[in-house]
Amino acid sequence: MSRPMDARAPFAVLTVLAICALACGGVPVVPAPLAPEAMDNLRATLTANPWALDSFYKRAGDARESMAGAAVITYRFEADGTGLYRQQSIVSGNNTFNWRLEGANIVLQNEDGDDKATFRAEDWSSAEMIWFNYTTDDYFVLTPR
Repeated sequence: MSRPMDARAPFAVLTVLAICALACGGVPVVPAPLAPEAMDNLRATLTANPWALDSFYKRAGDARESMAGAAVITYRFEADGTGLYRQQSIVSGNNTFNWRLEGANIVLQNEDGDDKATFRAEDWSSAEMIWFNYTTDDYFVLTPR
């Protein structure tokens, strides 16, 4: 019989990964201004449906590395500024978060209000989003779920 997993475990795993990534070369978060219409469009795109991490790459022009066979990670953004992070892998679980836009920067916070992750939306449409991950200094490609 297995023990139920603590719901905070995925956030703990991500925190450890973030600390390791910062030690290895994360980059500082910088302002990413957007026109009001573009922010409205980004907000609408984020909240339209859940988004799954499909692949990632290090630099523009690099081949995308698929997430197939690895963890299935999804983000669900609600219009009220709340969200749900879901990870399905060897360590699976769900975590709620609060989110806000600061221009093109998507800031995720834990329930205590501490910033946990910041991504910069580089490109977005109803079919695909590309986020720059400040913590790991690479790009995430997300597709609708």
